[in-house]
Amino acid sequence: MSALGDFLVSLDEPALIAAANKGVVIRARKDAAAGKVALKTEDQTTALLSMDADEITLDARGLTACRCTCPAPGLCRHQVTSILFLRDRATAETPAASEQGVPPPPVFTLDEIARFARADWPLALAICDEPFAIETGASTTVRFAETGESVTFLAGRPLAEALFKGPRSSRQRRVVAAAALILLRDAGTALPDVIAPDTVRAAATPRLLDLSQAALRQAAAALAAGQVIEAGNRLFTLAISARTEAVPRLAGALRALSERLDPDRLRRAQDRPEDILAALSNAYALTEALRHAPSDPSLTGVHARNFSAQGARDLVYIGAEHWRSDAGARGLTGYLFDPHESTFHRATEARPAGIDPNFSGRERWDSTIWSAGTPRQLGGATLSFPDLAMAPDGAISLSQNASRTGPTTAASLIGHPATQRNWNALWDYLQASARVGLRRDRAEALALIAPDRVEEAEFDPLTQRDIWYWMDPEENALPLSLPGEADGIRLLEPALGLAAFGAGALPRLIAYWPKNSDKPLSLHDPHLRWNDLMKSTAGKRDAPVIRPTATFRHDNLERWFDHVMEAILSRLGHGARHWRPDLARDAETLGFQTIASAIAASEGASLTVDQGLRLAYLVDQSRRLSR
Repeated sequence: MSALGDFLVSLDEPALIAAANKGVVIRARKDAAAGKVALKTEDQTTALLSMDADEITLDARGLTACRCTCPAPGLCRHQVTSILFLRDRATAETPAASEQGVPPPPVFTLDEIARFARADWPLALAICDEPFAIETGASTTVRFAETGESVTFLAGRPLAEALFKGPRSSRQRRVVAAAALILLRDAGTALPDVIAPDTVRAAATPRLLDLSQAALRQAAAALAAGQVIEAGNRLFTLAISARTEAVPRLAGALRALSERLDPDRLRRAQDRPEDILAALSNAYALTEALRHAPSDPSLTGVHARNFSAQGARDLVYIGAEHWRSDAGARGLTGYLFDPHESTFHRATEARPAGIDPNFSGRERWDSTIWSAGTPRQLGGATLSFPDLAMAPDGAISLSQNASRTGPTTAASLIGHPATQRNWNALWDYLQASARVGLRRDRAEALALIAPDRVEEAEFDPLTQRDIWYWMDPEENALPLSLPGEADGIRLLEPALGLAAFGAGALPRLIAYWPKNSDKPLSLHDPHLRWNDLMKSTAGKRDAPVIRPTATFRHDNLERWFDHVMEAILSRLGHGARHWRPDLARDAETLGFQTIASAIAASEGASLTVDQGLRLAYLVDQSRRLSR
């Protein structure tokens, strides 16, 4: 077969649809079947045809070299008809070509993709984590479900000739590079996770922030009016733009809001308007902060794959847990502690929704990491990293080696300054470690806790979890949520534990050292034999008296915050109204002077959307701090 014939055979229907559109291909197929195109001359690399008084030139160098005398831009109907006519003829003349089966997908090298992507290289790597599907035939197509973009690769053609379809042509280079990286990863090549910090130059543009704030204002007003469909669609469209401007934190916030602004979700009480208003106010506050610091990594969210060398470090591997998010992402996270720096670190292997469906975090417990052992084997081990690769958020890269230098006992950590024994002092420790405001760490805060004694675990019907009460020397109770795997068991007396503290939820116990044991137990380990952990001690004690402490309170403050959020929603878009008299008075009594001043400033006047979002942010942050 000639060079032109090889090129035409590679243009299957998905490739032609990507180069033109489906309507053009359907009409061209009818024209070719009706014999409307005629071949005039042909050689090994070119062919000249005629149709509807126009002349078409097909060239083996690629679609960009093909020409037609008609005024239509791009790949016109005449060119598609000519391609179908000659392709069908070539296939009929050489039936062996059609019996060779589906060719392997094109695989480009990392260097080729990096040279093609240029400055879009970090963004292309980030897009690789989005849901995708691969379709193979004579051509290979990678489709991204969330953005509606697709890239089609023709067999034997360079990256520059890949066919891109999407709502924003400015994303073409990075999406094509991402699709090529996905094919490379699918062929078995590991993608790099170390990028020099100076290669990422993420910054929010004023135009993007203007569009984002306008969309958030519309969404807040729509939420107050109960008409959220259009606002949700606008936020989703804008989320794509946010990714284009390399601000993944804002893009993620907008995309999450677009999913929550769903009438069916609100009707089924899967979400509350007050909580959505809080999320809108946080996204609005983020856009305000980005105006002042458009390149701050803690605001833009550009931390992924940005690991840097930290020198030799010794870390204690405490335990791990496998997980699956509501959106479908899943993975296994290991938790490490640096006794020298008093810091906690995470090492996560995960897959986003729609990627690698056979991957399961539950099955990674027996996979070797850092050439040191499996997560199940490493519990309590001290790991020596010769040159630790760590991201700015403290995440540890899995693409490095470490050696085990010995076990770490609970006794060696109980006296450590970072270990918490008093639950009221625990509050200050968590606030200092998690930070506050927009730069607050989005991950749960971690703490080593050593109880004075413990009570029996009890089943909580509200959370559908067992709650284990750990008591401090002052008899304050710290309720710890246990995973589902621990349902119905009786646990050993603990000496030390690792707990995760998140806003709006009970702290979770991840792992603990039983007394008289040198090895911690990870509560999510699916192979733990719970029958071996049963205590032989007698009878069940009465449930402890839960006292309000700095880390666990059951007062009416949460209800008051909800009342303020409800009042904000009731005033948005309804002209001049008065606040409930008790709101400002209670705010002053509770010590929330900034909230009281904001309420007083808009008393008797119309509450603008900007004022409402700013006040909602103050309320939400006050709620978080009160917890």
